Amino acid sequence: MARGGVMPPDGRGERKARLGLALGGGAALGWAHIGVLRVLEAQGITPDIITGTSMGAFVGGCFAAGRLGVLEDIARSMRWSTLWRLADFKLGSSGLFGGENISEELRRELGDPLIEDLAIRFAAMASDLTTAEARRLDSGNLVDAIRASISLPGIFTPIRHQRELWVDGGMTEPLPITACRELGADLIVGVNVLGNYNGASLIRDERRIFAQKRGLSKALGLVTGGGRGPGAMTIVNASFAVVVQELIKTKLALNPPDLYVAPDVKGYNPANFDRADELIELGRAAMVAQLPRLYELMAENGLPLPR
Repeated sequence: MARGGVMPPDGRGERKARLGLALGGGAALGWAHIGVLRVLEAQGITPDIITGTSMGAFVGGCFAAGRLGVLEDIARSMRWSTLWRLADFKLGSSGLFGGENISEELRRELGDPLIEDLAIRFAAMASDLTTAEARRLDSGNLVDAIRASISLPGIFTPIRHQRELWVDGGMTEPLPITACRELGADLIVGVNVLGNYNGASLIRDERRIFAQKRGLSKALGLVTGGGRGPGAMTIVNASFAVVVQELIKTKLALNPPDLYVAPDVKGYNPANFDRADELIELGRAAMVAQLPRLYELMAENGLPLPR
């Protein structure tokens, strides 16, 4: 597979068009990306390029590695007890969680592949706190790139790389359309899982989680607020989602994708990791609704239509 944005010729020596998929961040709302990818898979459509930010990098990286089925099984069986098993508290450090448990779980499921060895060209987006610039991670260890991309400030310990400090890609490139174009995509499908998120379900879900998990340690108050309202972790997560949502609007105005897909996530929030079944279905429905336009765009751009 050609690298560096150079497109391989087809059998007649002509430039071959490429389909790109840009997957945005949104924490648990990113489970909807699984539904989007399942629809494309069912139609026989395989993206040539995938760029992902935060949860988009998590899902997109698993797909590029051929392990979407494993991730979907994990997502559909996710419970709060699963999340707490993965939690590695690092109180007093630069993040609430170290993130090593998540990295180890990813390595168990994905192995330790290099991004440049994947069948699909892939890039995860991170943000460098030292320069306030986006970092496109399109080579090197896949798990490390995903771990950098999901490093929500204050929640996960940042990744140190030489003199840089990498955190969640949503701070600079929440919907990585630019990166997808830079890697050579001609037709880009942008999936924004924060499209109509409004936080309305936040208090309701906090009470639901607290009622289910009274037996857990008091540390659960970091998520639930101990029944007194949203916990600190959820407030950080939801607040970050609102900021990213506004940044995406600005980015879309300057550089829109060719096809925009936004699952209807109103009534859900970024902490709904235990509602994967519903969120995957929302992603599926959003992509199905856009299939006629996708086929039109593929034909216009000279991309082969699946049989």
